[in-house]
Amino acid sequence: MNTAEGKAAAELFRRGVFTGTADGKFHGEMTLNRAQAVKILTSFCFQGQPTGILPAQFPDVEASAWYHDYVALALQNGLVHGYPDGLFHPEQEVNTVEFLKILTLSLKLSQNLPFSYSDVDASAWYMPYVGVAVKYNLFPNRSAHLYPDWPLTRNEVAVALYNYLQNSVPEEPVPPV
Repeated sequence: MNTAEGKAAAELFRRGVFTGTADGKFHGEMTLNRAQAVKILTSFCFQGQPTGILPAQFPDVEASAWYHDYVALALQNGLVHGYPDGLFHPEQEVNTVEFLKILTLSLKLSQNLPFSYSDVDASAWYMPYVGVAVKYNLFPNRSAHLYPDWPLTRNEVAVALYNYLQNSVPEEPVPPV
């Protein structure tokens, strides 16, 4: 609990964003699949909002699936679009840039922020979301390289969300003219 991962997991568990696995443990070393990532991010970003307003609209997301309502909420809010094959691929590991895109869009964060990662091509589809990682220190162990295609672990996602909470400052209200 004294590690960055432990503090992050405890806070996000307290907020209801993370839950334990079937054995009641956190298992921070486990990678997240797309269904789990969407559940975590929608729980983090849309606490209190109803889920399942629209059908998920992906043939591989059945209405009875535990993650259906989270995918439906993400779809309704324009956070996910699926793949060119028309599927969501819920079992596929979520990678760094998919996570950054969903987080950026969910929280309506500024895009095209500066960054100096040497492994991000300026023409990459995810380039507008990369600077968020720097601004909020989402991945403190990645300074020179972002590793866009790396699958994320539960620890990495917990630290990223916790660091966002620690480093985000509510915007000052604009004074009346």
